Amino acid sequence: MKQPLTLRSPTLAKIAAVAAAGLLTACATPPAPTMGSAPDAKPPKLVTTDKKDPATGRVLLDWDRPGAFGVVVGDLKAVGDGACMAARIDLEALGYHAQAADVTGVPMPGGGFFCYPRANGEKADAVAPRLVLSKGSDSSGRTWLAWDRPGAFGKVPTTLQSMGDMACISASIELEAIAYHPKAMGVDGSLLPGGGFFCFRKKQGNEPAELAPRLVRLDGVPGWDRPVAFGAVPAMLKARGDAVCGTNSGLEAIGHHPSALNEKGQPIVGGGFLCAPKAGAVRRG
Repeated sequence: MKQPLTLRSPTLAKIAAVAAAGLLTACATPPAPTMGSAPDAKPPKLVTTDKKDPATGRVLLDWDRPGAFGVVVGDLKAVGDGACMAARIDLEALGYHAQAADVTGVPMPGGGFFCYPRANGEKADAVAPRLVLSKGSDSSGRTWLAWDRPGAFGKVPTTLQSMGDMACISASIELEAIAYHPKAMGVDGSLLPGGGFFCFRKKQGNEPAELAPRLVRLDGVPGWDRPVAFGAVPAMLKARGDAVCGTNSGLEAIGHHPSALNEKGQPIVGGGFLCAPKAGAVRRG
């Protein structure tokens, strides 16, 4: 099977994760409210509802005045779509207010987006997303790659979730795959082998997840059941992790979990490491 493109440089997923850090999204139900051409002078505020998230049991939040949001335009649309999709894959950013407030009435850093169900729901859009050069660059001067239309992505197939997570984690341990498009295109407009994944910041960031990963057999080869559960490798364990991955194998340790389990479900002494090809290394086979 052909492998999807794995990007080492930050993609729009990472840009969105950074720009949307701290932004809270709220989901709405039909009919869709009308967004103003400009945000209202009185900012919207998050309020508690009488509903709970069936998965976590947490009380759900909503916006008190959806009509106070202005239409999302320009680069904010891609950022907002990513933030909304991270909350629920079938959502998009319908509105934005720079002074949106949290439940205590304090303005949220970066503002807030009003999310609403997308026309294509969880399905990938007929018009595929494409990688484009972003307007920014990292500290080394390298230009970022970004997805032009995050809202074009659909739900990640269960059979591709682990592969997608690895593709995103290889760019940054803080990311995970939240969406997929089988016909995603590269900068030149050509189809990416295996499709493309939209990455977004994990809820736990670079910290290990509460539920530990476990070694399993993947096509007869040992591998981790949940790569997304790994956190960043502590500096003091980096050399040891690289040695575990194989000093001369072209692999390096990019993740660590102190409570990782072996194939029998027993804790591994010293934890487990997630290995991936080193930057610039050629992967054979």
